[in-house]
Amino acid sequence: MKNLWPKWIPYPVSIIRAGLVCGIFLSFVRMGVSSISEESVYLYYSQGQLPDELIGAIFLGWILVFPVVAFLHHWGSGFLEDKYYQNHNPFTPSWKSLREGATALFVESIAFIFLWLVLPVSVVKVFGLVMGIWFASMAYLYHIGYLFGEWRADRKAIKAERKAARKKANEEARAAKERAKLEKRALKSRKQPAIAPSTEAVFEDMFKAIAEKEKRGRRR
Repeated sequence: MKNLWPKWIPYPVSIIRAGLVCGIFLSFVRMGVSSISEESVYLYYSQGQLPDELIGAIFLGWILVFPVVAFLHHWGSGFLEDKYYQNHNPFTPSWKSLREGATALFVESIAFIFLWLVLPVSVVKVFGLVMGIWFASMAYLYHIGYLFGEWRADRKAIKAERKAARKKANEEARAAKERAKLEKRALKSRKQPAIAPSTEAVFEDMFKAIAEKEKRGRRR
């Protein structure tokens, strides 16, 4: 799937994560929009002045993305993994889930900054266009992070292979050195002279020679 999917298009997992963040944010914004008065809506379209209720809803949706995503990731991990809750409390997100929530907050913040820097004020009133660009920005940010994670994993695998190759080469070099030492010792032991006879054997040979000499003298 990854080999067939173009690298310049966000993976489905990145699109799903961006859609989750966008859905959480819009759900809280919709709560704020429902309480906006008609006068505030008129001021917004005539003068571009954002209603206070909308500003509060936007801030609430922005900040609550972090805990909501963290808890959803935590409960989703518990649903997919059988033994997950044996090591984690159901109502206390794990560090991995908190990191996922922090990533969601970071991604939506960077996407907001991108909108603020790129889009002119006149386009901001087109809500659908703004949300579409914001969603696409988050999808691509998640995609870039995913590609970076793949690159790090590949680099880590290459380093592990190189380390294993160096370790194997060092072991082979040590083994070759040990074999050379053993061969040198064996060759040296073959060249050593015969062991000298003991003192008792020398005296025994001397006594035998003296006895033979005495026997010869008696015969004469």
